[in-house]
Amino acid sequence: MNNQQKIILNDRNWASLKYGLAEFLLKNAFANEKLNHKVKPYETIYHYTDLNGLIAILESQSFYCTNINFLNDRKEFNHGVDLVKENINSITGNKRNKEILKHLKTEIDSILDIDRYVTCFSKNGDLLSQWRSYGNQGKGISIGFAPHEMEESLADEVFGMDIVYNPETQNGIIEEYLKIIPEYFKQNKELFDWGNYNYDFLVAKSTIEFIEGALATFKHPSFIEEEEFRIEYKFDGILNKTKEKEILFRSSDNLIIPYVKLFSKFTEKKHKPDNEKHTDFGTKLPLKEIILGPSLDYEINKVGIKKLLDKTNYKNIEIKQSAIPYRI
Repeated sequence: MNNQQKIILNDRNWASLKYGLAEFLLKNAFANEKLNHKVKPYETIYHYTDLNGLIAILESQSFYCTNINFLNDRKEFNHGVDLVKENINSITGNKRNKEILKHLKTEIDSILDIDRYVTCFSKNGDLLSQWRSYGNQGKGISIGFAPHEMEESLADEVFGMDIVYNPETQNGIIEEYLKIIPEYFKQNKELFDWGNYNYDFLVAKSTIEFIEGALATFKHPSFIEEEEFRIEYKFDGILNKTKEKEILFRSSDNLIIPYVKLFSKFTEKKHKPDNEKHTDFGTKLPLKEIILGPSLDYEINKVGIKKLLDKTNYKNIEIKQSAIPYRI
C-alpha cells in the first residue's frame, strides 16, 4: 500500500485503533487459557467496617473509595509493575519488538502515577484477619452485597474485579499482553501513515495502558486469604472526569488520605431534574445480609440494626452472628 492510500493518523482514528485493540483482546481472552483464568463461583461480597460505617453506608447510600496508593497494603501495585519488568527483561534478548520493549522499560513506572480509587470487599464474610484489620477488632460488622448487582446500583462508572493472587496466572497474563498487543498493531501498521508519530513509542504506551488494567487485579500471594473483590473508580478523562467528581480527604494516625464517594442511583435521583429521571435511578445498594463481629453483643445489636434497616427501607435482610470465638 503506498502512502497516498494510507490513512493519515490523527486523534480520532488513533482512538478507533485502540478501541479495536480492546475488542481484539476480548476475543483472545475467550480462547486463551492464560487470559481466561477461572474464578470460583460466589454469591456475596462483604465489606468490613465499624458500626458507624454501617450507619453511614445505609443512610447515605454511598461508599468511600480510597486512592489505591493509600491502602493498608499500598505496595500491591508495585508488585504487578515488578512482574512486568521481569517479563520485559526475559524477552529483551529477542530482536522482535526491540524498540517497543525499550520504550516499555522506560515508561512502565508511569503506571504508579495512575489516579485509581477502590472500595474493597471480601468473598468471606467471617474472617478473623479482616475483623482485626477492618472490623474494629471484632466490634464491627461485615455487610454482604450481591456482587453482580453492585456495579449496576452505583451512579458512577465503576468496574468490579476479582483479585488474582497466583503468580503463575499473573505472569501468564502479562506474557500474553506483551505478545498480543504488539502483534495487533503490527497487523494494522501498514494501514496508516504515521507521519511524525513514533510508532514504537505509541505501541509501548498503549501496551502499558492495557496492562495497567490487568495489574489493578494483581496482589501478592501472601494476601490470598482475603479473597478480595473490589470496585474501582478511575479518572480516565472520558467516562470519569476530574472536574465532575470531588476528591475528598480524611486522616489516619499518620496519613492524609484522598478518596471519592460512590453514590447509589437511589441517592443520585434526588439531584436529577424531572426530565432526566429514569427507573434505574431508584436502584439502592444491593444489600443481602449483615454479619455482626465476634466481639459485639449480638442480641441487642440485632435490635438496633433491624431498626436501621427499617428506616433505610431494606426488607428481609438476614442478620447473623460471627462464628469465630474471638473476644477482646
